[in-house]
Amino acid sequence: MTTPALIGRKSIQGLAIRVCREQSDGTPVANSTGAYANSAFVKLDIKPVIEAANQFTTKDASGSIDINYRDDDKVKWWELTLEITYPDPCLMELLLNGELLLDGASTLGFAYPNLAEVTDPNPVSLEVWTRNILNNTQLSDYPYQRYLAPFTKWRPDDNTFANAPQTFTYQGYAMENQNYGNGPWNDWTSNETSGGTALDSTRSLAWIYSTHLPVLHPGYSSSVG
Repeated sequence: MTTPALIGRKSIQGLAIRVCREQSDGTPVANSTGAYANSAFVKLDIKPVIEAANQFTTKDASGSIDINYRDDDKVKWWELTLEITYPDPCLMELLLNGELLLDGASTLGFAYPNLAEVTDPNPVSLEVWTRNILNNTQLSDYPYQRYLAPFTKWRPDDNTFANAPQTFTYQGYAMENQNYGNGPWNDWTSNETSGGTALDSTRSLAWIYSTHLPVLHPGYSSSVG
């Protein structure tokens, strides 16, 4: 069932991303360093990986087609490419595992995982907010569109040092998650609060109209709801 008043709204511009640490089974981890929320990304590309349909054609002795059958293509998972504007060690640790390089309580940098090791043994959830517009105006009731991939895994991609702004790119994939629930903040609900109706979070990708952005800043965010 559709809501006519919401039809025709457009999504433009990537405004925020949010990443949350998960256990190996996709259950969100709630702690003071369990999340990352920032606007410092260039783009997120999402591409379906397709299992091609079975196709069968048999001709009889006269050359006429006797059997002509095709079933449906199937989406196996989604390939993700995330490009970030600067190297945030906390985001790197969430996506790639690895190790923060510290001077006391100050974070100086990041050490990538050892070679030949799985870069991200545990998954993370990924959310993206975009601007929600109609007739060239950002809407007041639902100013944003919010996209959820409840189970993603990541690895580093190519980076270039050159006479140009440097960005940092990560490759990942998204799959279904039976254990995300309402998320660590209990806000994957109809009104994005703990009092709302629970929404389906088991699919590999989902989206809703959204009323607000998460709190954005560099470094870790709390994933305690």
